[in-house]
Order: sequence, then structure tokens, then C-alpha cells
Amino acid sequence: MKRYTSTDLFDPKTNRTWFTLANRTEAKIYLEKMDHQFHLVECLSNPQGNLTETKLDSDKPGRTSARGQTVQHALDRHFGKHEQIAVEFAASIGDYLNSAAQKDLFDEIVIVAEPHFLGLLNEQVSQHSIRKKIRTLDREFVHGTIREIRKKVLEALSIH
Repeated sequence: MKRYTSTDLFDPKTNRTWFTLANRTEAKIYLEKMDHQFHLVECLSNPQGNLTETKLDSDKPGRTSARGQTVQHALDRHFGKHEQIAVEFAASIGDYLNSAAQKDLFDEIVIVAEPHFLGLLNEQVSQHSIRKKIRTLDREFVHGTIREIRKKVLEALSIH
């Protein structure tokens, strides 16, 4: 599997649509060349995305009692560590895509992720921030061979 350099991406024969397939643990960015195959542009990983909340944070929410009262209540976080790590990974994917857009490496991007993670990505990557056409697909197609992934994505987008 060949990785492409920025000079390859400016080849006029290159399809300038990037396909970003992501979940909490990895993101793979492909482009489709004239050979009608996906070619890997970049692979980003987040090994902590697979860890459970208890493995990420062994510190349990504390308990306290208000002065003069006998009622106790739990001190809860706004959201869990697992969600925070997903948000941070979505931000790093967004940073990569925003940087690539500023360098004009693609004209259009298709972002494919499960619905919740897609929402996190949409907060990081917007047409306003990258000034490119964005299409989204709320599915998880990260795993499989490149041919299987390409077929699933193009069928889901109704592109043949």
C-alpha cells in the first residue's frame, strides 16, 4: 500500500476527494485515484479509545456532605474520561483535516463514522472552517480490506 506525498496529491489526474473513515480508536484517510482504488493518505490512531472508563480513571467520584446536613451526594463529572478522550481524538482529526484544507490538498471530503463520533467530528470540521464541500455518512466502515471499505462507502453514498 503506497502512501502519497503532497506532490502526488497535486497531480491533475488525482481525484481530489478525501474519504475519512473514523471511530474512537483510529482514523484512516483515503483518496481515490484514477485506478478506482482507495489509496491511504494518513492513518491516525488513538489507543486509549479502546480502554474502558475504569481503566482510564481508577479515581471514583467522591462523596461529600454539606456542612450541617446529614445528606450526602456524589460529586459527578460533566462527562466521563472515555468521552473526553474521544473529544480529544476528534479534535486531532479535525486539526489534521483543517491543516490539509489550508494547504488545498483536497476539494471535497467525505467523513464516515458512527453517529456519536460523527457529531464530535462535525464540531471540529465544518465547511466554514475548511471552505470545502463536506459529505457525511453515519456508519462505521474502518475495518476490512481497502476494497471492501471502498465498496461499502460508495454503495452507502450511492456512488458507483
